[in-house]
Formats: sequence, structure tokens, C-alpha cells
Amino acid sequence: MKPAFFLPPATLAVLVAFLSAPTAARAQPTVAPASARTELGLTVYSGFAVLRETRSLQGGPAANVLWLDVPPSIDAGTVVLRSGERTVEIRRQDWQAPLSSSAALGAAVGSPVTLIAEDGTRTQAVLESADGPTFRIGDRVVVEWPGAVELPAPPDDAPGGALRWELAEPAGPALTAAYLADGLTWAADYTAVLDGDAMALDGFVTVQNGTGLAFPDARLQLVAGDVRRAGFAGPPQPMMRMAEMAAQDAAANVVPLGDVYLYTIDRPVTITALGSNRISLLHSERVPVRREYVLFGQPWWYQSPAPDLPPVEHPQVRIRFENEGLSGRDDPLPAGSLHTWREDESGRLQYSGGAFIPHTPAGEEVVVTIGSSFDLVAERVQTDYRQLDPRTFESAWRIEIRNRGDSGASVLVLEQMPGLEWTIVEESHPHEQVDVQTVRWRIEVPAEGSTTLTYRVRVTQG
Repeated sequence: MKPAFFLPPATLAVLVAFLSAPTAARAQPTVAPASARTELGLTVYSGFAVLRETRSLQGGPAANVLWLDVPPSIDAGTVVLRSGERTVEIRRQDWQAPLSSSAALGAAVGSPVTLIAEDGTRTQAVLESADGPTFRIGDRVVVEWPGAVELPAPPDDAPGGALRWELAEPAGPALTAAYLADGLTWAADYTAVLDGDAMALDGFVTVQNGTGLAFPDARLQLVAGDVRRAGFAGPPQPMMRMAEMAAQDAAANVVPLGDVYLYTIDRPVTITALGSNRISLLHSERVPVRREYVLFGQPWWYQSPAPDLPPVEHPQVRIRFENEGLSGRDDPLPAGSLHTWREDESGRLQYSGGAFIPHTPAGEEVVVTIGSSFDLVAERVQTDYRQLDPRTFESAWRIEIRNRGDSGASVLVLEQMPGLEWTIVEESHPHEQVDVQTVRWRIEVPAEGSTTLTYRVRVTQG
């Protein structure tokens, strides 16, 4: 007895259109289901993926092939078919999308159905209309049934769409299809346990699958970098369901691929249909790290007397580390989120802030802001303002930085100067010019003490 067809969730039917076509047009295609797959490769980009799969053809070479279990989000215009190392000429390609809920209801109008309530109660009815939908139970009409609807099963079903190819000549006995599909994406994330001037760093990649299909034992590759893709006006994307996160122990080999990088996971990975998969990218027991406190000024504060200043400021907390020799290799770091942790006095891990890491080549420094200092407080006061001529202004400033903590701190004061020209006329601490408009002071603040920076700046407007 054939299984019943349920909504929701819909069982996806893809052979109906093919089997209802004229016999001469069908020419009895050789069916290649996912169970005939001998090799599967996934290269995941940002938001889409390249799928490469090899399937054996029962009965040997064929000129008419029905390729089942295809992601609904396929870009059917990107298909390339190969037999061994030979590219196969496709004379005609038909794409049959999975049967949708609305299409299934429309096909079952007038048929007996079963309405299933939330408590499992089953009621026999007749589907009167797919609009609503509307059901007849005896002499009553039910509109918009809130539970599940059990429909007669279609003649054949499969968990995805299907491609049918008419080939210029028989090919096989194994075929490899490569194509693009939406609904697959990946992201990197990092966890760091900070301990003084070092941290333990772990990197992961998480693959998210919104295609609705699972990819068992796939050879997984990931592309880090920006790759332009031609416009695709294909079928709508299914909503991605995050049902689980499966952690898998693996490592990645990294090689350049033109102007991007290709990460190849060193063992087959199973990508779940309804979840995400987190895969180890790197592990480093001890990475030197530098922590610094940064106080930022705003350029418009220098353009008027008595500007609207914050009453107090807390310097930002930044950490710096070099992308060198992590896990014993000099590999680029793909962009992703960094999450930092610290141990409290009892050795329990506590979250201490996070930030986003951009794509970072090997040998480059990573600089991220993970929060603000609680014990460091800065109070900024404009002590003088003068207009020397129609385009020249001079202002004097006092920034008192107080440290309520029990250890000394070094604070970087970064000020953005407006105008075409500027000059530091007076200062209590020596400054460093970072770029055309940025000045930096390094101020040492003792534990449970304070340090005051004073300076006068002359600015010429354009």
C-alpha cells in the first residue's frame, strides 16, 4: 500500500509531469536517484554553492536521463554534465520543481482527504476547493482547516526536484553533474579565552543549509573572499530551518584560488537538511595578544564654542594579535565573529565581549574592539575658544582620565582634527600624528589615580 501524502509537511512529487507526458517524448528515461550517487562535492560560497555529484546509470550509457533529488533552489542555467573527462552535449533540459502545497491541493480537488486535528483525531472529508482550502464533511463545509491535511499520494515522489536531459549521444555508465544552487552559505566564528598577554584561540566554520535536502558524506570546500555571480531569477528560496547544530571534528587545507582562498575540509562531512554544521578550522593553545584602551574624539567638537560633549566617557577596549603561525601554519583568516572569554576568580568562564574580524591575510594584524572599560573614566572640557580670523579657530582642551582600578592603564587618545590645516599650539604630553587629520596621545594612568591631558589646537577651515 502506498504511503499517504501529508500537508504539512509536503512530500515533494517530481515525476508526475514526466510520467504524464506523451510516451514518445519520454523515451523511457534512465532514472538516476540520489541512491545511485558515488561521489558528492560541495563548494560553498556566501549564499550559494557549487554542487558536483557523480551517479551511476543502471543499465549503462543512456541518452535520456532523469536526475532526481535536486535542490529546489538550483540555478538550472548553470548545469554542466560530464562523462569521465568528456563534457556531454545536452540537447534538451527540462526542470521539474518539487510539488508545492498549493499545487498538491489543486491536484486533489474533489478527492477524499483526511483532516488531522492537533490531538491526532482523524476526520474523513472531501476537498471541495483549494481556495481556502474548503472541505465538505457530510452536510457541513469547513474552511481553512487549522490542522494537517492528508491527501492521496501522487504516483511517485522524491525529496527534491528533478532534471531530465536528452543527450546528443549516449553517455555513461556514470555521469557527473555540476551546477549552482542557492540556500547554502557558510560563516567563520572564533572563540578566544583571554589570559593576561595571551589567549587560546579556536576557529570554526558553520555551514547553513536551506535547500531542504541533506548532503551525506560530502567533500566540502569553502571559498573565502568576494566572488561576483551573474544574476539568477530562479525559483524562490525555501525558509531555512535551524533545527540543530552538529559539531564535526575536521581540519582544513587552505590554498589560493585566483584572488580568493579555498578551504578544503580533510574528511567527508555530512550536511544536515534542517540544521547547521560547525567544523573545526584551527586551534592554537597560546596566541600573544595586546590589550589597549582607546578614547575617541569627534571633529565637530573643534568647530564651535561650548560643543555638546558627553558628561563622561569610557575608553574602548581593543585587542590586537598577529595572524602568524596559528595552529603551526600561516593561513588567512576568513571573516567572522570573534567571541572572547575570561576565567573569574573561581575558574569559571565568563563572556568578555565580541567583535567582527574582517578577511585577514597571513602576516597581518587583527585589531578588534570588544567593549568599554568600566574603571577608566574620561572627562573632557573645552577651556577656551577663539576665532582668530574668518577661517581660523583656536580651542583649548582638558581631558582628565581617572582610573578606579587596582592596576595601571595606558590610554590612547585619538582626536580627529577638522579643516584644511591644523596645528597643536600647546600640549602637556607629546603627540603623534597618525595621518592627515588624526592625532594620538598615549597617556599612562596610575592605579586608583588620574592623569590630565591639556592641549591647544589651531584649525583653518576650507
